[in-house]
Amino acid sequence: MSESEKQFYAHSLPGKPESEWQRLDMHLRAVAALASGFAQKFGSSDWAWNAGMLHDLGKAADEFRAYLLRENHIDDEEYDGTGGHRVNHSSAGTALAEEVHNQHNRPLGRILSYLVAGHHAGLPDYHTCDGGMGALQKRLEEGKVDFERIRTVATGLKPEHRPLSQLPVFVKKENFHFWVRILFSCLVDADFLDTEAFIEPEQARYRVKSRSLAELKTPLDRYMADMTTRCEHTPVNRVRQEILTACLKAASRPSGLFTLTVPTGGGKTLSAMAFALDHAIRHGKHRVIYVIPHTSIIEQTAATLAEIFGPENVVEHHSNLDPEKETLRTRLEAGVDIDFPVVYRALAGLDSIAQAAGRCNREGKLAYQGQVMVFVPPKSVPRGLLHKGECTTRELHALPGFDAQAPESFTRYFDLFYSKVNDTGEGFLKRLTPSDPRILDIAFRSVGDQFRLIDDQAQRPVLVHYRKGEALIGELQRTGPYRSLMRRLQRYTVNLPVRLADRMLSDGLLEEVWPGFLAQCPVSIYSESIGLDVFRDGFPIEDLTCV
Repeated sequence: MSESEKQFYAHSLPGKPESEWQRLDMHLRAVAALASGFAQKFGSSDWAWNAGMLHDLGKAADEFRAYLLRENHIDDEEYDGTGGHRVNHSSAGTALAEEVHNQHNRPLGRILSYLVAGHHAGLPDYHTCDGGMGALQKRLEEGKVDFERIRTVATGLKPEHRPLSQLPVFVKKENFHFWVRILFSCLVDADFLDTEAFIEPEQARYRVKSRSLAELKTPLDRYMADMTTRCEHTPVNRVRQEILTACLKAASRPSGLFTLTVPTGGGKTLSAMAFALDHAIRHGKHRVIYVIPHTSIIEQTAATLAEIFGPENVVEHHSNLDPEKETLRTRLEAGVDIDFPVVYRALAGLDSIAQAAGRCNREGKLAYQGQVMVFVPPKSVPRGLLHKGECTTRELHALPGFDAQAPESFTRYFDLFYSKVNDTGEGFLKRLTPSDPRILDIAFRSVGDQFRLIDDQAQRPVLVHYRKGEALIGELQRTGPYRSLMRRLQRYTVNLPVRLADRMLSDGLLEEVWPGFLAQCPVSIYSESIGLDVFRDGFPIEDLTCV
């Protein structure tokens, strides 16, 4: 069979003949069209189109066709497949991207190479010293060899390249990495959606078009009006109404960076959403994104917004549990709507103490003021950001006239705190900024692996047997971690100080269900009312001060 007579495919269907498989040229064009549409909103449609046309070009190889045939138990002896389970199909596209789009001292094709090389494994580092064999340097070398082997076939696919002459006007040196990552998101989403539409069409039909922000404003306005009518006319609620009014007024201002400084319990969630919707509609924006550093607040906020807008209009994503096992939090933590007459809090950063204080007389219904008791535990927290926060609070407390409730005290606290922090992110930004515009060397992969929104060195995530958690833990034991399972397990985790988790593991209260993954052992130590019962066996209070 001549090269011109061969048909190449992007995806196969088990048990189905080749005539029902997805042709490669159709997949490339479909992904290009989807990605281009996504990127149009930020003036980058041609970039996304080209990335879509190039991303799976390496599948126009005998090896990949042979792989599909083997996986479907079809004879492949007439093809030059090399065997093995996985076939590299992304490197060839990087070579063509550079060949077509690089200009003298202007490596525009290099941008597409990052996207194509990483569309399955994530954006790579450029240098091999950071990214090893997966670095873009190495992938480009492989790509040249791979593309030469399929050049004739690839040309026959007639990939449509849109000319690229310059970056969008808003892209600067300092935000270049962010633009590339948003482009990457457009490509990955488009690839996933087109693949799903072919392989799982029934699942794809569940993806309904979301309502516009203008349409979502009506249920929010109605919810806020009903809440105002139902709520008691207490001093706290009057202040909340003033905050909402101020947010709505600010929504008419020009786009920019805004801050909302309000004590815990001041109604920030809904007031901020009211601002965001009005501001977005006024300025033609399309999404409202909440970034929240605590699992329980994510769940609470998402539940509230789903009640208002409908669950189909709220995407809840926890980025804190994946195969790399990032930070997880206890169910009882800052942001949960609970109200106590008295709150006890171990000495910590002033911001953490204020969060705890927000749980005290939250609704202002007591006839007397609530009490917040800050105590010094026998042992300090482990070294790190938590320890620096505690030390900063001690330093402030020693100053004459210190008032923990005064706003200026928090300004002073953060000034002092960040003066003690060794790394405030400048190192990450430097590695995400190309040192040479002719190379575009960026450490996407290593920065992504090392960056943490929350300092998690003193914490360990623990999976709990809560509702569906038991079945999911069992699945983890049988199959090991994979992305969709980790996403489902996010709701069934708490975070414990390392020394407490180690002690519970030693005492048989926790078990390692997969290397690096801990889960509760006795089912009885978790309840819906109090969460994971770490007090059951009398653990010292100082072991809990990191929570």
